[in-house]
Amino acid sequence: MFEKAMSLALKYLSYRGRTEYEIVNYLQSKGFSDEIITTVINKLKEYNYINDMDYIICFHRNQTKNKGNGPIKIQYRLQQKGICKDKYYQIEKEENTDYYSIALEQGKKKLKGKNDIDSLRKTYAFLLRKGFPMEVVSKVINNLKKEE
Repeated sequence: MFEKAMSLALKYLSYRGRTEYEIVNYLQSKGFSDEIITTVINKLKEYNYINDMDYIICFHRNQTKNKGNGPIKIQYRLQQKGICKDKYYQIEKEENTDYYSIALEQGKKKLKGKNDIDSLRKTYAFLLRKGFPMEVVSKVINNLKKEE
C-alpha cells in the first residue's frame, strides 16, 4: 500500500509543485489511511520533494511577476492550498515586493491610454479584484489621473 501511495504522490507532484495539504487531500481522495499518508508525507519531506516555504516563495514570485496579482489575492489563493496567513506574511516581508509599481503597470495596461472617469472606475475595480490593497489602488488611480 505504501508503495502505491508513494507512486501516486510522486506522479501528482510531477505535474507541478504542491503543498503538503494538497497531497494529503489527494491521497485521502484515493482512499489511503492516515497512517500511510503520514508516512508518505514524511518520506517526501525527507527527499525535499515538498516544502511549503519554498512553494510559497515560488508561488508569490509567479503571482506578482507573471500574473500581476496583489497580496490579498495571493494570500487567499495560498489559503485555498492549505497555507496559513502567518507563513505567507513571513515570506512577503522577506520578499519586499513593490506592489505599487505592479499595480501601476497593471492599471496602465488596463487603461490603454483612456483616462475618462468610466475607464478609471473600471480600472479601480479591476485592481481591487487583482488583490491590491485599497491604499495602493487609490494612489495608482490618482497617479493615472495626473497623467491625463
